[in-house]
Amino acid sequence: MHWDNEYKQQKHVWGKGPSELAVFTVDFFKQHPLPAETPRIIDLGCGYGRDVFYMAQNMRCSILGIDKSPEAIRMAEDGRPKKSKSEIKFERQDFLALPTGNKYDAVFTSNIYHLLRPDERIKFREIINSILNPRGMLFMSVMSVRDPQHYGIGTPVAGESNSFVDKVYLHLCAEEELREDFGFLSFKELQENPYDEPRANGETHHHMIWLLAGEKSS
Repeated sequence: MHWDNEYKQQKHVWGKGPSELAVFTVDFFKQHPLPAETPRIIDLGCGYGRDVFYMAQNMRCSILGIDKSPEAIRMAEDGRPKKSKSEIKFERQDFLALPTGNKYDAVFTSNIYHLLRPDERIKFREIINSILNPRGMLFMSVMSVRDPQHYGIGTPVAGESNSFVDKVYLHLCAEEELREDFGFLSFKELQENPYDEPRANGETHHHMIWLLAGEKSS
């Protein structure tokens, strides 16, 4: 499994600090708190838990991180803080096979959408729509078509615009596509932001990503 090998070889591949999306999410909630006293949040593709820990330390919530990589979940459990004002739980789970019975006040997913094939992206959106409570929030980051690190790198995917394979499959998104794909949301924020991503091997990747905050209709 690609990500299991990645975590085993490079450990905290993106460092231990929060992602751009986690900082964005915490800042958003400070200005627009959810009505629930202790909102239920799920992190789809939580990796080794760096964003779960950041959100749990900076806001009161009940947060579940899921990832299908057993190595990621092991690292997340090992990194769990001894004290937190929020409830934290991790589960090994494929988010594309996530049961839809549980509902959440917010769905958080950092840099996952661009790794999904077209049919997986459809399933992903269906799952998000089904597990969000009315007025629930989606927080998502995804690579932009203006990403300097990956756009146009590798082999173009036949029949798919803005999709390439270079070690892994990547689909980079334009604003119009995101607004159409997530039409079941009322967009509160959609920002295209540059950022520098440190890697465990000492490299720095330069990215352009979309930061999305959208509310599900009641």
